Amino acid sequence: MDEISEDLFHWHQEGNRSTFDSLQSAQHLATYVAVSTIRPPSFLWEDTRSFQSFCFHGTLFHISSMVTMMRTLEDEVYASFHKLLLGTNIEIDLTDLDIVDDLRCDKLGYSMFDEPRNEGIFGNAAFNDSSKWPRLLCAILEDPRLRAAYCHFDTSKGTLVWNKLAVKSWLQDYAKLSRLLLVSFELKGGAPIRSTELTAATFRNGAGGRYRNLMFMSGRLCMTFYYNKMTARTGKDGFVPLVWDATSSYIMIQNLAIL
Repeated sequence: MDEISEDLFHWHQEGNRSTFDSLQSAQHLATYVAVSTIRPPSFLWEDTRSFQSFCFHGTLFHISSMVTMMRTLEDEVYASFHKLLLGTNIEIDLTDLDIVDDLRCDKLGYSMFDEPRNEGIFGNAAFNDSSKWPRLLCAILEDPRLRAAYCHFDTSKGTLVWNKLAVKSWLQDYAKLSRLLLVSFELKGGAPIRSTELTAATFRNGAGGRYRNLMFMSGRLCMTFYYNKMTARTGKDGFVPLVWDATSSYIMIQNLAIL
């Protein structure tokens, strides 16, 4: 898929003569017409003194209720993650640890989880090494209770057979955690971004020197995006880093390292 994407990249980048570029130009024109059209506002400040309440599409919102919403979201993220651990004690202690991420490394598949200098932190979490399995999988196979619930060994075929219903239920819970993390980042990650860009974000480098979106810099987990609308004219992409909040950062690192 990376090779196919690399071959087609020229044809779906704005500024290069193609059908895509013509459609993008027409879309920009339509957006300009829509934005320039005079119409009643969708947002109004109700409290013009302290700016603690506003009306959005007819619904009254208070800033305090948004803070409560963020706290509830964090609690749900935390609870969803620990449900996925299945009662195991495999969390990585990230206290006072210096995670290393070579931001300039463009090696295919590279991420902070494969950085040799982080081996003491993430241990067997290197997914690129087929001999090292994720920690949760190892914990399931080592625990008789979990092993009985999620798989069994077929002696006649000499293979491990997974309980499809149990695995499906776990994957549904994992999808819920992923959705909560995306919502959390969208709400607390600074400037809002397109959901299509967020859901397509990667934590490993792609082919052709495509850098990963998830990076660790200055002691913080960041989601980096590349603004390429002007690439055809300037010859380079724009670099836009957005910082994750503490709770989401902790869960995301644990998620990618052990699940």
